[in-house]
Amino acid sequence: MARVHWLPEVPGEIRSHDPLMVSNYEDLFYGPPAPSIDMSPEAWATVLQRSPARLRRLLRMALFAQRRILGLRLGRHSAAHLFGWNVAERGDHWFRLEASSWMGEAHLVFHSDERHVSVATLLRYDRPIGKVIWAPVAFGHRMVGLALLSYVLNAPTLRMSRRLSTV
Repeated sequence: MARVHWLPEVPGEIRSHDPLMVSNYEDLFYGPPAPSIDMSPEAWATVLQRSPARLRRLLRMALFAQRRILGLRLGRHSAAHLFGWNVAERGDHWFRLEASSWMGEAHLVFHSDERHVSVATLLRYDRPIGKVIWAPVAFGHRMVGLALLSYVLNAPTLRMSRRLSTV
């Protein structure tokens, strides 16, 4: 079983895929490489939508917190969005999601290389209250991030074909 880890900082290689010059919070979830991972948002959505019910409930709770507690303006389900987050930019082995709220910007960078599969979180607070609101949410964020990436790296459906990608 692939083990997933958490770090309170984002390496420069992954950070280079993000335009935020300053982040007030950042972290990284990472696990062992899986050569068959398709790094398209569509492929990740497919894997997570087929996850066990308890994991889908956890994802719904996270989306609720993102909308109601953090105030993120998430879009509707579409090819331009992954779970409401705007698919902002893509590369061969990475993609970036973005969402904004009244208190700042949130970015997620998904990245894969020969060493790791990673998901980085970068937040910029435009108002001081952002730090206050994020502090209690951060623990849940870490638990959800670890659970979701662990599932993705260990899911039998992960050995998916590149045909699932529409990139």
